[in-house]
Amino acid sequence: MATSRTESTRGRHRPHKNDLNEQIFEFLQPESFAPADYLQTPSLSKRHDDARYFISLIMWKFARRDVDEKGLVRLMAKYLLKVMRAQTYAEVIEALIVGGVVERFAYVPGAKSFGYRLDKRYLEDKHIRVKATDLRLIRRLAKFHAQAAKDVDARMKPVHRQLAKLQAQLEIDGDAARKTIAGLDPASNPYDCQGINVQNIESRDFYANVSQYGRLANSISTLKRELRKHLHVRNQSLVSVDVANAQPALLGKLAAQHRKGEQERIKSRGKYDSRFSDLEQYIRLVQSGEFYDHFALSLNAPELDRDAIKKKILADVIAKKGKYQSKVEDKFRELFPSVYRFIKKVNANDHANLIRLLQREESHFVIETVAANFIATNPGEFVISLHDSLYSTRKNLHAIEQSFQRGFEQTGFPMTLKVHT
Repeated sequence: MATSRTESTRGRHRPHKNDLNEQIFEFLQPESFAPADYLQTPSLSKRHDDARYFISLIMWKFARRDVDEKGLVRLMAKYLLKVMRAQTYAEVIEALIVGGVVERFAYVPGAKSFGYRLDKRYLEDKHIRVKATDLRLIRRLAKFHAQAAKDVDARMKPVHRQLAKLQAQLEIDGDAARKTIAGLDPASNPYDCQGINVQNIESRDFYANVSQYGRLANSISTLKRELRKHLHVRNQSLVSVDVANAQPALLGKLAAQHRKGEQERIKSRGKYDSRFSDLEQYIRLVQSGEFYDHFALSLNAPELDRDAIKKKILADVIAKKGKYQSKVEDKFRELFPSVYRFIKKVNANDHANLIRLLQREESHFVIETVAANFIATNPGEFVISLHDSLYSTRKNLHAIEQSFQRGFEQTGFPMTLKVHT
């Protein structure tokens, strides 16, 4: 994907213009990639920008974690054709595949797309940015971006637009961030995706998008925790407030709502239902922030640390795909049978149903309730969301906490907060 060197407002780009009154777009590419090495036939010799666009699109989506469960970027031909030249786009892609620049994976009929990723030889390459020069492609990119911006704006609510606008206050110490990146395990920065994220903020090329499930992605959504310490606003470092055990807690909220409906139905028949006897303990644990610690103690699996257990509960319980043995799933079912039954009921037709519901709940609470409260009572003050967290400057820490507490009062489901300074 090409990007313009811009500042964005409400998730939109305001590109600079060149002398031909055309927008200036840049392509991402690995520093060792050169299109001329692979587009050697007469019909492809002038399609270097098409190749750069294709590679850049893969890199952008990978950096933003817009990938499938196998880590592949899915690209539909009908969208590629909105930018690349129709007569040669397939030849360009084939040349890059034959040349070993990208790998292509099986076509997915439902999604109507192939999966792509860059070859492993680029894993440790730094990224570079190359300006687009093909005027025809530039014009098509401008049109495509304009439509994409309209589509994003249509999904945004006023609070999303305000958060996107406030994002423009964000800055990063790029030199310090790159030193931190250099010290990371290379496996945590494939294809220099963290370098891409850092330079985007540094060059004030901000990003905001709302998914179909209400989750707001922004310029720090895929920034590693180690790099967030280099963020600042007007030379003030950032602090964050988040919900302890957020996804299990929101699961408890949904399960409690389900129980209420079931109990009313059973009560209307004059019967007693004891199927939810474990739910009270589950809710107590998630609301107090003790869930993961309690579960780890019950599991008695020293080979799994807290972070590993969190990932296992997500993969093996909340969004389990397929049938396989899991000691984490077995222990969860033993400790919280009614919650487990609720999960299975929600996921009966699709293993991802519950995780989508939890994302909606999280976004509704953190963004549409808590962030909206903060923005309304602290106009102009910086705030940015990251899933179950809100980041702001230290002077706003108390106001952020107050906004969370008001949110708990509004929803009637209190949870425990964690403050990171």
